[in-house]
Amino acid sequence: MKFLLASTFEILGDKIDSILEEDLSQLSVLCIPTAAYAEDNHEEWLEVEMAQIRSRVQKFEIYDIAGKSREEVEQAVQGFDVIYVTGGNTYYLLEQINHCDLKSVIIEHQKNGGIYFGSSAGAIVSGPRIDFVEEMDDPSKANLENFEAMNFIDFLFVPHVDHPIFKDKISKILKNLKKETVVALNDNQALLVDGNIVKIY
Repeated sequence: MKFLLASTFEILGDKIDSILEEDLSQLSVLCIPTAAYAEDNHEEWLEVEMAQIRSRVQKFEIYDIAGKSREEVEQAVQGFDVIYVTGGNTYYLLEQINHCDLKSVIIEHQKNGGIYFGSSAGAIVSGPRIDFVEEMDDPSKANLENFEAMNFIDFLFVPHVDHPIFKDKISKILKNLKKETVVALNDNQALLVDGNIVKIY
């Protein structure tokens, strides 16, 4: 399985081009900005976040999974090389992931050679759980029975270590996670998980 995870793609710039072996200009991307739609200020950052990917690929479409069935999402991802899940509210995102069983859709997508891009919330949900982000995210935007995430990676992903707004909150989060396996990234870093390979760029 192949995952490209980041705090944000906004300032990664040309670094994105050198990380993947694939030619980005030949890839088709289905972008799921559902997490962002739960944030009142998403218009300030979402387009800039998506632009780094949109400008590099052959085809880029936006698809909101909120309220969708598994069958609808499964149909939507057909023909796309990449499923790209943006940042936003992690709790709301996980609620919608559970509703449409996006996890099983991603598993099937990857079996067929698909790639997963995740930024911030979209990266956090690829790990085992999300409850550790309460310091910087609002849990009240979702109604979750538990905080188990998709569990594609066996460590907790912590974004925005150097972000001017989030860094103090992230520092508190990391202190609470001292006994757990964590990968924490600055906003100009990315993490590639490709089978047994785990590498920070």
